[in-house]
Amino acid sequence: MSKINLLIDEIRNNPLVKRYKELESIIDSNEKLQKDYQDMLEKQKQMVNAKEFKRSNYEILKHDYETHKNTLLHNIVIEEYLELQSIINDDLQAIQAIITTEINKELE
Repeated sequence: MSKINLLIDEIRNNPLVKRYKELESIIDSNEKLQKDYQDMLEKQKQMVNAKEFKRSNYEILKHDYETHKNTLLHNIVIEEYLELQSIINDDLQAIQAIITTEINKELE
């Protein structure tokens, strides 16, 4: 098995990734949770867009997003899901940085 396949298997079998997928399945199977989560993502997208283009309504959109997110965080499934999402993203970024560093070393 190649190193990349070993890495992929390691990530897939990580208990945090498995739990994340379980929570994702719970959210996807619950219409209200899914709608609330999608609404939060839409509000986040609007907020980021407003910030990027320096729109005057940025602060309003930011407040709306944060209020919605804080409401969602009262749900333990969403709270754990978002926490694991952040941890897994950080881990994947670290892996990407390591791979990039190693490739650059080989190219020098």
